Amino acid sequence: MSVSRLFTVAVCATLVSSTLSHCVTYGYCGTDDMSGKRLPCAIKRVPAAMESELLESSCPALVSTKGRPALACCDREQAYTIKSQLKKLIYLGVRSDSECFLSFQNVVCQAVCSPYQSHFVAVFANRTEGNSPNPSATAIVYAVETTFAEQVYNACKDVRTYVLGRKLMKYMCGNYRASECSAQRFLDFVGAVHSEGGHSPFKIYYVLTDVPISVNGRRLKPFKPDHDLFAQKPNAGAYLQQ
Repeated sequence: MSVSRLFTVAVCATLVSSTLSHCVTYGYCGTDDMSGKRLPCAIKRVPAAMESELLESSCPALVSTKGRPALACCDREQAYTIKSQLKKLIYLGVRSDSECFLSFQNVVCQAVCSPYQSHFVAVFANRTEGNSPNPSATAIVYAVETTFAEQVYNACKDVRTYVLGRKLMKYMCGNYRASECSAQRFLDFVGAVHSEGGHSPFKIYYVLTDVPISVNGRRLKPFKPDHDLFAQKPNAGAYLQQ
C-alpha cells in the first residue's frame, strides 16, 4: 500500500473515531454510605453490546432494532436497577404506557445507559474505594435541552397518584409544593441524594440549556431525543464492527 493511501486511511479512521461517543460511567464500583445504593464506576470506555430484550424492558428508547444486540453504557445489573426503581412510579399510579412514565424513563436511561453518554454527561466528582481499580462517580452533570425537560415535566405535573388522588409532584419536587414546582425543581429533586432528601445514590446536576456547556474542560451538548437519540443511531453500528 502506498504512503498516500496509508495517509488517507489514517485520516479517515481519525475522522470516524472522532464522531463516536464513549461512556463516562459503566458498571458499579462502590456504595453510597448514606443510602447503601451502588455507585457507578467513573471510567472512559466504549459502549458494550447488551441483549435487546433486557435493554428494551428497562430502556426501550435505546433499542433501535428488536432481536439485535444494542449498545449501552450500563451493564446488566444497572439495567435491572433502572427497571426496579422505575416500578416505584407504577406503584404510585403512573401508567407504564403513559407519556409521563415513558418520558421520565428516557431521561433516566439516557444519563445511565445511552451509548452517546459523553455527549451530554460529565463526571463532576468521584472517589476511590478499597482496592477498586476504578473510582466511583459521586456526582455528574447532565445537560438536558430546556424544551424537552419542560415536556417531561408537563407530562407528569398533573398526574395523580393512588395516594388520596394527590398529584405526583407533591412527592417529586422536594421542599416545593406541587403548585410551586417547575421542570428545574422537579429534576433537581430527581438528582438529589439522601442527605438532600432525595433518592439518587449519586448527585445529578441537571443543567437545562439550549446551548452547549463546558464542564471541567469538556463540551456537553444538551440531550434531546429527536437529535441525540434518533439522528445518531446509525453511527452505533460502528462499535459492533470493531
